[in-house]
Amino acid sequence: MDSAGQAGGERKGPIDFNALWRDYHDQVYHRLYRMVGNAEDAKDLTICVYARAWQRQDRYDPSRSSVCTWLNLIVKTVGVGFWRKRRLPVRSLETLPVSREPVDDGPEAEHDAEAVRMRLWRAVGDLPELESAVMRLRHLEGLSVPETARRLGVCVRTVMYREARAKVLLQVKLRQE
Repeated sequence: MDSAGQAGGERKGPIDFNALWRDYHDQVYHRLYRMVGNAEDAKDLTICVYARAWQRQDRYDPSRSSVCTWLNLIVKTVGVGFWRKRRLPVRSLETLPVSREPVDDGPEAEHDAEAVRMRLWRAVGDLPELESAVMRLRHLEGLSVPETARRLGVCVRTVMYREARAKVLLQVKLRQE
């Protein structure tokens, strides 16, 4: 049994936040780091998780879940909220900042456009496996979201999430180059 809050129905009294921090800090931080991919943001969000847990400790019901499960739900909520606030408005692949130089309508225009497409698809290849697969099926093969979900064996919401995440990752990667 963890000392942070006496999991199960045995908890009597308030949650011991010192023990909660000691027992779960690393787990919370690493999960957030995997969600946001940035050490500084993960540190800030870890503090937010514990602040939210403190504010909502009266909502914790030990008969429904362990302290660990309750804390992980808060981690998920904080991580998703982070991405919602930081979501970059990308509507399509064509709007990604692939090239900062204007492309003129001369004879090289077609060659330049092909170079931009190649750079974009190389970046798609560097994405995590599922994001890359979603982007290829949606934008190379032209499949709809439901068709992509069936082909990959995932739900429609997963395809929508992975496509949005892929676009954000591409936007960040292409801006860095």
